[in-house]
Amino acid sequence: QKTYGGSGYDVFNAVTLAADGNLVAVGRTASSGAGGSDVWAVKINPDNGDVTWQKTYGGTNYEEGFDIALKDTGGFWIAGTTSSYGQGGTDVFVLNISLLGNISTNEVIGTTGTGDDLAISVSDAGGGLYVIACNITDTTYSDIWIRRNSTLSAFNRRISSVTEDKVKDIKIIPGQYIFAGKTEISGNSDALVGLLNAATGSLDSQYRYGGSGDDQAHSILPINNGTGGYLVAGTTTSYGTGSQDFWVLRLENDGSIRWQKTYGFSSGAEQHPVIKETPLVGGSILVGQTESLGGNDIFVIKLDDNGNPEYSGSGYKLGEKIGIDTQVITTLSATPDSLNSTLTTPSVGNSSVSPNNAGSSVNIWFQ
Repeated sequence: QKTYGGSGYDVFNAVTLAADGNLVAVGRTASSGAGGSDVWAVKINPDNGDVTWQKTYGGTNYEEGFDIALKDTGGFWIAGTTSSYGQGGTDVFVLNISLLGNISTNEVIGTTGTGDDLAISVSDAGGGLYVIACNITDTTYSDIWIRRNSTLSAFNRRISSVTEDKVKDIKIIPGQYIFAGKTEISGNSDALVGLLNAATGSLDSQYRYGGSGDDQAHSILPINNGTGGYLVAGTTTSYGTGSQDFWVLRLENDGSIRWQKTYGFSSGAEQHPVIKETPLVGGSILVGQTESLGGNDIFVIKLDDNGNPEYSGSGYKLGEKIGIDTQVITTLSATPDSLNSTLTTPSVGNSSVSPNNAGSSVNIWFQ
């Protein structure tokens, strides 16, 4: 295991696998850069943890990268936010960088005023196109904003209810973009899953899931490229055994629930789950954070195709198997959500942002 960063606050928010087998992590650093905190990208050799290159991107204020995606033409998309450039408050910040971390293009996109606009998730749409999922705040509440670039086929779809709506993840499937997040209902939040038409940006369908507490989706995984339904990973206070548990739903293509289960402990809270497929061995793997073992620890659960845990462990015990309480939920069904969907034209500007050389120690483990 190795650590990366310096004397300031440094964090990785996402990591992707490069075409050459190396890892590229993105987040923010206050240890180096132009000032404040900057977007931070680090390319890492997975065999020994050594840094191949690292770059920072930003101005004198606050920048952060929340997600990174490998491009089909080489290089990477980085999605994040900036307060050094743009319309005021924080604005969406999209970087197109080369395999060496150099900026090819960048965009600063935002609503006017002092609200916060953040690009949370990015996927490569091929041929120099990206799809980003953003949270924007130019009114009292936050709305979801899905954007695809390109001068010929760009669209900006704003999705909102009467209160708070936020997106956490977006994936591309044939003919559609599927996103996951949350929407507020009567003071509490429900998990939200929606599908957009990839050609027009129209909202094809959306569903919400939840109970009387606060429930939200953090990550979505299309199964067999979307033909086999979806796995949604989130958190729930409505179900489970603890104050907040991991929550996984297996959805059919029509939004109906095949199964759903919670995973957690009777004390503490589980949060920030991400779900990934494990094609070589089947099933999926759920990674998140738990406060139930005496601190903030990484927790990993290997699930079979029916959501049954095959293995669970925590960085607290350095990979030791740890029992976790599992609860099957049988009382919840999909509810079509009454969200509004509008096409908007945001203010787009290109800011000149140059990479700065980052210093060299966020904790990341290589076992």
